[in-house]
Amino acid sequence: MLSQKPSEYTKGVRISPSHLSPYFWYCFVQVNVFEWSGRLMVIQQQYPNWKRTVQKPRKRSQTARHKGNTLPPVKRSRLSIAFIAISSLVICSMLAAGLVTAISLDLVSLGDDEDDPENFVDPNADVVAAQQTEVAANPDDYEAMLLLANLLGNSNRVDEAIPVYEQVMDLRPEDAAARLDFARALSDGGKPADAEVQFLRVIELDPNNQAAHYYLGEMYRLATPPRNDEAVPYYQRAIDIDPDSFLADQSRNNLTTLGVPITAGTPVASPDSEAAT
Repeated sequence: MLSQKPSEYTKGVRISPSHLSPYFWYCFVQVNVFEWSGRLMVIQQQYPNWKRTVQKPRKRSQTARHKGNTLPPVKRSRLSIAFIAISSLVICSMLAAGLVTAISLDLVSLGDDEDDPENFVDPNADVVAAQQTEVAANPDDYEAMLLLANLLGNSNRVDEAIPVYEQVMDLRPEDAAARLDFARALSDGGKPADAEVQFLRVIELDPNNQAAHYYLGEMYRLATPPRNDEAVPYYQRAIDIDPDSFLADQSRNNLTTLGVPITAGTPVASPDSEAAT
């Protein structure tokens, strides 16, 4: 394929505000409480004459209790009372504001499902539109049509890409590379049965196509349920075609994961080289 799917590199990570609201409001409340507490302490230090000494209550004797005598009330400064009242109001108001905001953000985020196709913004929309215009102006341009098909396939628009790929196949049915692009688009687009047909056709056209063997093995291994027994020979064949390649390394790793012994691969000679010898 020409490039990775946009979901792998362009779809940004979006964090709903509701995910941050509890922690955010907790910090917000703490900061405001500490700030107001500090201000009131500064006021107390600046105006010491406003302080009133709190008298400790004296223990009432048994005699005083029987006589009904009462102790003098504890005196508190007006500033201390104001401090307690303001601190309580600040805490309650901040908690209430945080709770209301969190609930409202959660309600709003219910309609913002990141997996909903309607919320997906295609970053290639402008490029695709321009290429569609190019193909419409030059309907016999094979390369332009193949590029459009690949753009649609890489943009998760497989249903739109299929008819374009079919036109490409009609123009050049023996093009194994273009057919491989078609097969991978079908596989990534959740159409394994159609992809299998195209992968097998690519292998028929080009028996030494390592990518076709590897990706067909991948599709079998990742199928539901897995088709591991069918995947093994294609992984092994991918190793045999080019043992030193990246796809060969990936095939070895997958075979090891499946618990399959790996046979020593040897490079496969091309038909031209065999004819020359």
